[in-house]
Amino acid sequence: MSVLERPHYVIKPSELADWLDQEPETWWFVDGDPRLTGEVDFPCPSEELSEALRRYKRDLFFFPVEPSSMPSPPAGQMIEGTRFGELVDRDNPAKRRTWLLSWSDRDDEWLLVEYPASKIPELQDWDDDRG
Repeated sequence: MSVLERPHYVIKPSELADWLDQEPETWWFVDGDPRLTGEVDFPCPSEELSEALRRYKRDLFFFPVEPSSMPSPPAGQMIEGTRFGELVDRDNPAKRRTWLLSWSDRDDEWLLVEYPASKIPELQDWDDDRG
């Protein structure tokens, strides 16, 4: 079965960007998406990722982990960006917020993962050393 045929919700990149804008202190990592990783240096703050997302007009498919708090199961329906945070997956050793997504025009999935706040000072020190 194609990734695009799996049960999913749909979100506009601009809606996801608006949601990310409400997380100004959070840094993110994207794994598996050549579209975004070719444009943004990860990990990055919310602002950089939301700016990149707004450049794309293709819908995003979001594959939630069951059970979700949504009133109906995923069947290709549009969700508002305000609901995105309700569909988080924290079933990982570090309990980081994680989402599985795909672009509507591509048959590959990718992860959006919260980057640990404890690691951000290390990144900033490394960046200062380079500059």
